[in-house]
Amino acid sequence: MRLTDVGLSPKAVDLMKDDSRVIFVEGTTSTGKSLLLGIKFFQKVLASEAAHTKFYICATSVPVAKQMFIDDDASFFNMFSPFCTFRSDNQGGGARIEVKHPKGKKIIYFIGYSSSNSWRKLRGGNASGILAEEINLANDDFLGELFLRGIRRPESFLYCNSNGAAPQLRVYTHYLNCCRPLPQYVEELISSTTLKSTYDQLMAAEPKESWRYYHFGFDDNPTLTEEDIARIKQSVSKGSHDWLTLIEGGRGVREGAIFADYMTFEKNLTPYATVFDDFFFKKFSLGVDVGSVDFTVFTLNGFTLNYQEHVVIDMLKINKVGTTVMWEAFMKWFEPYIKRGLKIYGAFFDYAGGGAIVRDELDPKLRTLGIQTGELFKFRVLQRCIAGAKLFEDGRLIIVDNQMEVYDAFLAATWAKDRGKPNPREFGFHKHKDYVDSVEYGQSPFLRNMLHVK
Repeated sequence: MRLTDVGLSPKAVDLMKDDSRVIFVEGTTSTGKSLLLGIKFFQKVLASEAAHTKFYICATSVPVAKQMFIDDDASFFNMFSPFCTFRSDNQGGGARIEVKHPKGKKIIYFIGYSSSNSWRKLRGGNASGILAEEINLANDDFLGELFLRGIRRPESFLYCNSNGAAPQLRVYTHYLNCCRPLPQYVEELISSTTLKSTYDQLMAAEPKESWRYYHFGFDDNPTLTEEDIARIKQSVSKGSHDWLTLIEGGRGVREGAIFADYMTFEKNLTPYATVFDDFFFKKFSLGVDVGSVDFTVFTLNGFTLNYQEHVVIDMLKINKVGTTVMWEAFMKWFEPYIKRGLKIYGAFFDYAGGGAIVRDELDPKLRTLGIQTGELFKFRVLQRCIAGAKLFEDGRLIIVDNQMEVYDAFLAATWAKDRGKPNPREFGFHKHKDYVDSVEYGQSPFLRNMLHVK
């Protein structure tokens, strides 16, 4: 494919001319979002100053980035192939595109963000520009590093895209809802029942200067024929989550969500800064999920009089370390609560996998703090799901606002197709399971009291 083969709608022309530092393009499938942003990104690379040599392309994984930008004929790499050379990861130095430039070589590194420590790849990178594909799938640590460090240089820019996802995701609420559409595209957002909700979410956030929002629908891709659009629509079940996000271009909770339909910021979030003033806690517990795949997670849980509310006060996540390092990290995290005088009813571990071993090794250390490692009654997952949904709905399961990863983990929980399985719950990322399990283990001793089960 050649650059001259790319058809541009009026909105695409506006996008290509837009010099905003942060540009977020959301919308339906097959509208050319990735193609247009890829071309715009590469043109920005070519126009950069001689000193600006490092750029990033971020996707769920490096193989996905390669598939999109190297293997696809309709990508900027193949349109500008005389200027570009791809170096694979096994050639050393990381997967990258090396760009010939009159002012010197430019390098575009590929970064995958699906792993738990992917955020470290951005630290100290000082990129002059970033293209982030399907940014709604990035984990919260990566997003924090991306927006904190990824665009801090004066010349830095960030272009990103996605199909719609759950509106409560941190990528929207903390970052991309700060973008604003051009005035000429406001009417198409507010006149659509589906997109009006997205527009309202944008307007509810504090705007940031030079942060731009675009929504692309089928009409914004002039290369799509009516037959093409009809064929795309026939491949998706009308009324489903995929129809909402891929066909209508809206945001929404995935069908089969376990907790998300019952959760709202208003009744299920509380400020961490005043949590000990706002709630009269009678008991505290620690829930511990020992990670064999991802994190070992500790949650500090507070329960009010008569177990009326369960507040997730804090979380510590530790990635694959021995119990000596784990204890050091725990003490550093827990020290402020020791100074506050918190008395912990018990620490409740999952005994599966290596949980029993970790519990036995930490037990004598925890006892020096007056914390006993209690016997965990492990409710069936189905029971935990039903109970959690009810507690969220009633505003009795609450999470502090600086632990949005825990909130997002509950949002991400969906029913498996076979609810008759011993574990009928699924998560897109294993770490989300770790966070939710840890909260549920800390809640387990008191769950019957919370539900008034005799």
